[in-house]
Amino acid sequence: MMKKILFAILMILIISTTSGCGSNDTKNADQNKLNVSQSTNNSEEKIKVTKIVSNSNLIAKAMNIDNEKAVEIDGILSAIGLEKITSMYKMTDTAYQITAPPLSNQKVDVILVMYVKPNNSIDKIVFRNNKLYESGNILNTLTGTILSDNERNIAMREAERAVKSILKDPASAKFSGNYWVTKNNNIIRVVGTVHAKNSLNAVVLSKFFVDMDSKYKVIAVKAESL
Repeated sequence: MMKKILFAILMILIISTTSGCGSNDTKNADQNKLNVSQSTNNSEEKIKVTKIVSNSNLIAKAMNIDNEKAVEIDGILSAIGLEKITSMYKMTDTAYQITAPPLSNQKVDVILVMYVKPNNSIDKIVFRNNKLYESGNILNTLTGTILSDNERNIAMREAERAVKSILKDPASAKFSGNYWVTKNNNIIRVVGTVHAKNSLNAVVLSKFFVDMDSKYKVIAVKAESL
């Protein structure tokens, strides 16, 4: 009888111990999963914060504003395609020049001007005479204003052809070759100067403006004597 009682007690202890170990293992496993999850989430969050802070700190310092306002401005700059700022300085009380690395197919830095209101909110952002942002609205992006070297060459060639078509003596035209080529909302504008004979057979210098669509079809052309 005593042997049966001892055997029963021993079995109860074995079952109890085994059950407890399984419970602890499960808890430990769950805790490890939680720790890994928290670690992963923290890493992702840290990456995101670092990306924002890298620009917002520079903006806050250049504009002498708090970080919350700087993050807001950084968000707008990011929305127009400006992901990284290399420098920023105050030009006037209401304007800042911002420099960024070259975009694709470009060799020079991106330089734009940001105009602000008295409360340091953005009034407008201008890049190569193109308004990218104004009064709370995104009007264009940086990539929407950039042309490749090949696109620029085609645009300049078509512009010269269009200007010659309105000159009194197309054969006398001598273009300076220094053109200002911009793109805004899929409209390409070429601005430059040309020497050509007028109706009095006198050589005059004129400034021309040629607008064309994204397929280089000329929409408008005019020339003004200087």
